[in-house]
Amino acid sequence: MKRILTILLVGAALQLHAQEAVVEAPRTITATPSIKMNQALSEDSVIRILSADDPLGIDVESLENYKGPRRMSDRNYKYTTVSQELRLSNFQEAITKVSAFIAAENFDVTSQNQNNSSFTANLVLTKEQLAKWNSFILTFGYLSMNNINVIDNTANVEAAIDNLNNAQRQLKNAKERLAQTKVGDENYNTYFGDRNSWESNVQTYRRNLRNILTTNNLATVSLTIIDEMYTPQDTRIAYVNMPGVEYSYLKIDEPLDTVSNSAYQGVLLKYVFTRGKSFANLGAYKTTAPASPDRKHFSEMFIFGFGQDFYTRHFGHGNNRFLNMYTTYTIGGLLASNESRKLFSPYIAPGVGVELFKNKYVLIDTKASYFVPFKDVRHMRGLSLSASFNFVF
Repeated sequence: MKRILTILLVGAALQLHAQEAVVEAPRTITATPSIKMNQALSEDSVIRILSADDPLGIDVESLENYKGPRRMSDRNYKYTTVSQELRLSNFQEAITKVSAFIAAENFDVTSQNQNNSSFTANLVLTKEQLAKWNSFILTFGYLSMNNINVIDNTANVEAAIDNLNNAQRQLKNAKERLAQTKVGDENYNTYFGDRNSWESNVQTYRRNLRNILTTNNLATVSLTIIDEMYTPQDTRIAYVNMPGVEYSYLKIDEPLDTVSNSAYQGVLLKYVFTRGKSFANLGAYKTTAPASPDRKHFSEMFIFGFGQDFYTRHFGHGNNRFLNMYTTYTIGGLLASNESRKLFSPYIAPGVGVELFKNKYVLIDTKASYFVPFKDVRHMRGLSLSASFNFVF
């Protein structure tokens, strides 16, 4: 009997010891990563914390008691946007080169579109990739547009952190109130709704902060390539109202006494009516040497015409305030006369010009044209030098 009792007591003691061992066994606790006090902040560490599954994500007290820079956003978070435009005659060749370069450098392309007259691509680049891109795109020559805008996200980072901290405090309070309230109590549903609402807000603010941090030091590039040789399909024209005057000097190449004098000069009305620019002119040339009985050349010429100017992409495409180069043509008719006879002839005058000064209200330009009438062309053709002044009316 004593032996049996001894065995039972030993068994009970062993069972009690086993239970104590189970109770005292260490537990594995998975902690949500947080920013420790005095720890240097970096984009990678913050993004890692924001990616945690725990809705709190960032430890509130750690951020509030952080002993490093005064604010996390003192790191100066910036974001760059670039808008570039190329106007090229070798349209398809340029697209091929751009597409090949993007593929070779493995750039992040967010969108790409092409039609008969234009090509657009939107890229997201790092600072190093942006430097490579700018070096490449400048090999095509003149950029008709190259706008760079640096956006400072410092205030947005501070606001995102403040919003997240506040939401986490409110969520913590809502959870404590809910834990202290029994199901069925008067305020239980209110506290339950508050907890869910602040959990949603925390997730939103975490996402906002993550988006800002992941775009830090990145640049979005919007490229447009326009085919200069393409005839536009739409008929929208930017009209302007710019009357003015033009002085012109005409030097005849091979004057003949019975046809032409060696030189003529005149004043014309010049009306610019599109921003392109298209114009009409009307005026008269007078001979620099009056006719005499032995010289029967035409003493005056009344002319009218229509013309257009075309800017070159190599010198600003007409967007400069000073010295815009262009090519031009004028077609129209002339009525030459003297005291005894008259002559009517159509004419054409191709040429080149330079806008000396241009703004929204005033246009001053000069041009040189070669005046070619269709009748008596040998003795009436010549070089025309002109200067004009137009203003917005």
